[in-house]
Amino acid sequence: MRGSAGRVTSPSRSWIAPSRRSIRHRVIRGLRLAGGWLEPYHWASTKGALPVEFSVLGPLSVRADGKESAIGGTKPRALLCLLLINVSGVVSAHRLIEDLWEGPPESAAGTLQSHISTLRRAIRHDRLQTRGRGYLLAVDEGELDANSFEAEIAEARRNLAGGGPAKAVEVLTRALVHWRGPALGEVARASWAVAEGARLEEQRLIALEALLEARLSLGHAADVECRAEALGHLVAHAPSGLIEQLGQRRRGDLARLVPSLADRSGAIAPTVGR
Repeated sequence: MRGSAGRVTSPSRSWIAPSRRSIRHRVIRGLRLAGGWLEPYHWASTKGALPVEFSVLGPLSVRADGKESAIGGTKPRALLCLLLINVSGVVSAHRLIEDLWEGPPESAAGTLQSHISTLRRAIRHDRLQTRGRGYLLAVDEGELDANSFEAEIAEARRNLAGGGPAKAVEVLTRALVHWRGPALGEVARASWAVAEGARLEEQRLIALEALLEARLSLGHAADVECRAEALGHLVAHAPSGLIEQLGQRRRGDLARLVPSLADRSGAIAPTVGR
């Protein structure tokens, strides 16, 4: 800066340009005061973050940084499932409130913010991002078991279509290992979860049928040991009623692979997992 006489003068302290950190802090503070919806850590990115494993094919489970994350409380767990059902999409706060509460109380908005904070502490702040008046749960490829399961089903279909039943058996067996119980666990009966739970269970049935087809094409129908293994797999992994559905839909092929299913399943089931 030049003085009135053309001399170069040092700028006063009040004219020193603020640091980038200071500017960012002021912008964030102003936006928070104006709308109350933006918080500092929403600037973070998932790039370089350690993986988080989300499991919904059974009881809800989360592993962050290689450790099990304890998420207590019915509402926070239901909230996480809601976000996982709509993974990588923005879910409005209004919808979350309507789904989580039947006849939301006046305090629902504040309570939702509290549950959001609980989840952020459990699964890393950069994963659960505020977007406008909603939230987005950022999940990378391979971090959600349901997505991995469906990707493996698609891979197995390509193997079957290309004449590779042995590879299909390998992929489908790996896919079915993701299942640890009924889809969506404790929230499966919630009105907002029923359709997705039914869709996932249908995909599970499709995978079991495809595994049956692949085994039959490899000539396993006459192999007594293989029949017992296949039946044990069905009994161990299928939810209540699924074996009956499979039997009704594929009665002929199932009879070839696992004869007398109704009689043998009760005898084999107790030995599964020993």
